[in-house]
Amino acid sequence: MGLFSFSKKSSKEHKLEPMVPKLPDFPDPKGNSNGSAGNFPSYAPSFPAPSLDSGASFRKKEPSLSSMSSSSQVNGSEKPLFVRIEHYKDAMKTIARVKDELSRTDEVLEKLNDIREAEAKELNAWHDEVRRLKDRLLEIDKKLFESET
Repeated sequence: MGLFSFSKKSSKEHKLEPMVPKLPDFPDPKGNSNGSAGNFPSYAPSFPAPSLDSGASFRKKEPSLSSMSSSSQVNGSEKPLFVRIEHYKDAMKTIARVKDELSRTDEVLEKLNDIREAEAKELNAWHDEVRRLKDRLLEIDKKLFESET
């Protein structure tokens, strides 16, 4: 017999009915059964309810054409944009100088590509020459060892 096993007699003797507490009574929803709900004063709100415009604040705002600045307007003024001729000439000279530098850079890059291709051809030729030399050495080595045996 194990330590935790009970005999049938002991389980029947100790069987007790559970004691369940009684649930409280719910108040009557139509009226007050005990009179406690009538003690609360009714308060009216002291501030007015906000009035909403007919959805005006919820409309998506789209930019108007007048708010967009055109190329002839500066900072919202309607005056035409003028540039001094000296500044224009300086800007044109700078642009021409940049174009010249870019064309020179392009020429240099083309020359570098040509040099790289020439180097690759030269290296391939050297690899082929080394391979031929190895093959000839192997042939010579085979002929020398065949004659000894």
